[in-house]
Amino acid sequence: ARGRARVDPSSLQAWWLCSVNLMCTLDYQGRAAEALPLAQQLLARERDLPRVRAYHRLLSYAAVWLHAGDAGQAEQLLEHSLALMQPGAPRRIEAYWLQAELFNRQARHAEARRVCEQFIASMAAGAIEGAPAGAEDPDRLALPYDRVRLHRAAAVACEALADSAAA
Repeated sequence: ARGRARVDPSSLQAWWLCSVNLMCTLDYQGRAAEALPLAQQLLARERDLPRVRAYHRLLSYAAVWLHAGDAGQAEQLLEHSLALMQPGAPRRIEAYWLQAELFNRQARHAEARRVCEQFIASMAAGAIEGAPAGAEDPDRLALPYDRVRLHRAAAVACEALADSAAA
């Protein structure tokens, strides 16, 4: 591809890229149990990877742990991820839907709803990823998958709070 650096197929970067793509694909397909061994391998090698984008990587691992049924490990990874954020940097949409799904799993539905409302308000104000089309920073993009996860988490929270109109 023109303008992109080539990746040595035998490098740690290539292994990580292939493994994380497979892990995320399995998780997106609802196959978190199959994705979990990859998440475990990736997390074990995290210290060997550059700190750049560690925030995002940890969110991906946390999602797999949550979807595989380990909310405790997911919460630890989410907290570690948020601690790595640059001060003043916008939160990625994954951090919002992951936090909301975690709160829903813990029956903390009012908090889940609040997190979803924060994302919607931040996006409306232009202070969050999901920036207008054409944004050059890929970290500011919200994929349809992510938006569905967020809105699904909001609906679960609203239903649990008996607010069927909002759900």
